[in-house]
Amino acid sequence: SHQIFNTSLKPILNNNRKLVFIIIDCLRLDQWKMISKLLNQDYIIKEDFHTAIIPTATPFARNAIFSGLLPNSLKQEYPDIWKKMFYENQLNGFENILFEKLLSKNNFNHLNHKYLKISDFKSGKKFLNKVNDYKNTDILNIVVNFVDILGHSRSESQVLSELIPNESAYRKAIYNWFENSWLYEALSVIKNWDDVDIVITSDHGNTGIDKPQLVKGDHSTSMGIRYKYGRNLRVDQKHIFKINKPLEYNLPTFDVNTEYIIAQDSSYFVYNNDYHKYVNMYKNTFQHGGISMDEMIVPLIHLTPK
Repeated sequence: SHQIFNTSLKPILNNNRKLVFIIIDCLRLDQWKMISKLLNQDYIIKEDFHTAIIPTATPFARNAIFSGLLPNSLKQEYPDIWKKMFYENQLNGFENILFEKLLSKNNFNHLNHKYLKISDFKSGKKFLNKVNDYKNTDILNIVVNFVDILGHSRSESQVLSELIPNESAYRKAIYNWFENSWLYEALSVIKNWDDVDIVITSDHGNTGIDKPQLVKGDHSTSMGIRYKYGRNLRVDQKHIFKINKPLEYNLPTFDVNTEYIIAQDSSYFVYNNDYHKYVNMYKNTFQHGGISMDEMIVPLIHLTPK
């Protein structure tokens, strides 16, 4: 995650090309493979991959993309921002500022850049209606939240669970969304811009879960379903990766006893309170934060207009 700027974005900027950088939150590699068919006609597609850092969750992985830093390095370099992120619950509220600092470090201060986070259809249409206003922007960063929202909504909606019962249906749902989306329409406009390159990636994927793991911790324990950090986390070690010394993994500590547990396989964490309620709520849903190929190996795509 933290190397994307150097490996994929910097070469484009060094070539004096305009850059449209699109992060589709939670897009899996198999879902990309489906929607890529729609772009073949207009774009030369160079397909690559990157490995999402663990925990494979937006507060860690996407901030690493925009800052070019692993999580504890971010805490050390920008302690004030980090405190606001984690103690004032503005976890991804500083992506534009972090990116600006990354540009400055790489002597790209002279480039103008714009950051947009689009979470619903209305905002997407608004962007589409004025997409050509950005054609002279050096760097246009767009974060698209639909795929992540769909995954989380499916966990909470009986109707969506029936519409998307498995991974094949999930792929088709993403394909249908993309085919009719403001994003696809915007890409058909952007292809006519001069000297533009488009990079599409994701911060992490997700995976189907069906093995509940009972976890015990105190009130400071974080809320994740596939990962948690806190003190004295007690859990069966069989399906998890436990990190007792977070600094060795460049992960931040919140006090002297901070530890992390990361789910492997198709496991997920449930507390004793209302155990059966949460087991049933999350079983056979798609979640992220853990260690699996579906969560960690994500598309990194370079599009050049034909």
